[in-house]
Amino acid sequence: MTVYVLGAGASRHAGYPLASGLGPALHDWVHRTKPVGHDYRYHLDQLRELYGELEDIEYILTNLDESPPDSPASTLPPPTRAILLNGLRYCIRELFNDLRPTPSPLYERLVRERIKPGDVIITFNYDMACERELKHEGLWELGDGYGFSMGSDQFRPSSVKVLKLHGSTNWWGLIFGGSTGAMSIDPVLKSLGSRPTIFFRQDFDFLGYPNDVRDPQCGQVDKAAGFPAIVMPTLHKRFFEQTSLGREWGQFWNSIWEQAAHALSIAESIAIIGYSMPEADQHARELLLQRSNRHAQLTICSGSRSTAIRAEFISHGFSSVRTIGQGRFEDFLGESATAAHT
Repeated sequence: MTVYVLGAGASRHAGYPLASGLGPALHDWVHRTKPVGHDYRYHLDQLRELYGELEDIEYILTNLDESPPDSPASTLPPPTRAILLNGLRYCIRELFNDLRPTPSPLYERLVRERIKPGDVIITFNYDMACERELKHEGLWELGDGYGFSMGSDQFRPSSVKVLKLHGSTNWWGLIFGGSTGAMSIDPVLKSLGSRPTIFFRQDFDFLGYPNDVRDPQCGQVDKAAGFPAIVMPTLHKRFFEQTSLGREWGQFWNSIWEQAAHALSIAESIAIIGYSMPEADQHARELLLQRSNRHAQLTICSGSRSTAIRAEFISHGFSSVRTIGQGRFEDFLGESATAAHT
């Protein structure tokens, strides 16, 4: 069994931004697509005025989340910081959805040429480009393909799992069970359940499902209060939802991460594509360096970071680690003869 670990570099060919380019991409997108006075434009312009630039969006989001003393964000009232952070969460989802029409030929090749039934994909990406190609090849289904069950017989069992450790643009957290009326008096996440809802029709359409397919968790609700179920790209990521009842959804995120850890621990081969393993991603680094099978055949294709990542795995006792060519996605698919082995 092979585990594929995908980072933002793997989805770059499909038009999705790297973390380093997310801030400018958001700013450019809202000014191109949203009218003057739109909340998204106001939020991004306010942050640009406050920070001067948006290149280090992880730092900015961390400031909004934690408000360290003497940071630009500390000059804002707590409600304003919360509004900005929450607004960017919705904005990220809409940007990624707007990028969907871009073709993803490398994912198409990966799925067609490499991925086999029983393999597992671990991804830190929000986009759905990879699972779309898997669905087209008949290797993946919504019913259980994300590592949680939708409890429906509409879907065949998925032969490949896609474990999205930072969430997905098609995962939606229903608030008040989706009710938007005046009777929405239940505790915030009481009716949310233990998993995200696949709610929006366009998400089913993108994956290639017919019009009569829907998530039974959302019933017949056509509009719903909710939030994008994604882990924001802060330096200290939070794998829970903070509500008036305390921390919720921690068990859900833990389940996804534990499934990823189990897959890595029994993998015969592991391929890391487009993920740079930044120092700030301590949870992810621990997962890969501490929970993976040290005897697995490990391939690193993460651009200029490939050699350094290879050295890290060797220092942690991995017995077979290689890089391929220049560490590009295309190099992995082409299996360059210049591969370096240990």
